[in-house]
Amino acid sequence: MSSPNRSDTRVFGLPTNLVLTLLILLSGYYLWVLYLAATPKVSPAYQTYYINTDTLYWAKENHQLAIGSQEIIDVTQKTPFISREGWDKVAEDNQRGLEDKAGLFFSFAQPKVDKVKIELTLAKAQTQPIPVVALFDGQSPAEFTWLDNKTLQTEINVTSHANVTSYADAMGSGEDSADENVIHHIQFGLQQKLQVRQISVTPIDQERTAVLVLNEG
Repeated sequence: MSSPNRSDTRVFGLPTNLVLTLLILLSGYYLWVLYLAATPKVSPAYQTYYINTDTLYWAKENHQLAIGSQEIIDVTQKTPFISREGWDKVAEDNQRGLEDKAGLFFSFAQPKVDKVKIELTLAKAQTQPIPVVALFDGQSPAEFTWLDNKTLQTEINVTSHANVTSYADAMGSGEDSADENVIHHIQFGLQQKLQVRQISVTPIDQERTAVLVLNEG
């Protein structure tokens, strides 16, 4: 009886060469899927809500999470800027509770930003002011100043942050994707819960501001 021909060897009824080819193709496909998962070509809104699960609400509009020259964020509404952590899941009585590690996720619409001014407007007057800080992209905290018993304000210098990039700059390639340099995070630090009504976020371009002042003069 003659020995079987090596070329006739089969696996699961299929020729060995065909099985090896299918395995190589499947391996390549799964490697490509893993690459896409690691470097997703998606908008900042999709990145923060679905992939990173950072934000509390999906952005039906403004998928870039872009803030303009001044963004008034009504936290009593289902705003896509607020984080899942630290905020009350439901706003009641025209206010939403803010606790330690609550934050905002956004991108800059303007190409150059030197500072960010943040103003918190509370729903209820605070009889005793408490220390509140804000961290931009996890860097050094900036302490808020109490303007009155319902308003806090601070400015964060962001020029020292290497990853400050506008959405427009990052999208120069024409791809609608979320780069790690696009999505910015402001996190609040405090020891006592505050009831907040709105947050004002104002990116500042000092050169542009100086030009406007000179023109007005």
